[in-house]
Amino acid sequence: MSHQCRVLNGDGELIASGVGDVSEERPEITFRPAIDTYLIDKTSAPLFMELDDGRRLELERKYMRFRLYDADGERREIYRFRYVVGEQPHSIASGQ
Repeated sequence: MSHQCRVLNGDGELIASGVGDVSEERPEITFRPAIDTYLIDKTSAPLFMELDDGRRLELERKYMRFRLYDADGERREIYRFRYVVGEQPHSIASGQ
């Protein structure tokens, strides 16, 4: 299911936003940022994904990044994250 998503660091600062497809069968999210950003790669702190349905998921630090070209020849970044199943994150500044 597709969601509007925001990727936040451990301090609650916005790193990226875009559309994410959350797999309920496997703990994975395919994330397409609205603007290509390298902040995801440069952030060493924990990452969290905030979904438009109110959920916050803690992301594992290992992820895959795909660089693809769309039909217009424009390069796109797509990320595949795994999220931590179980406990919801307790300590991010933006909402708790």
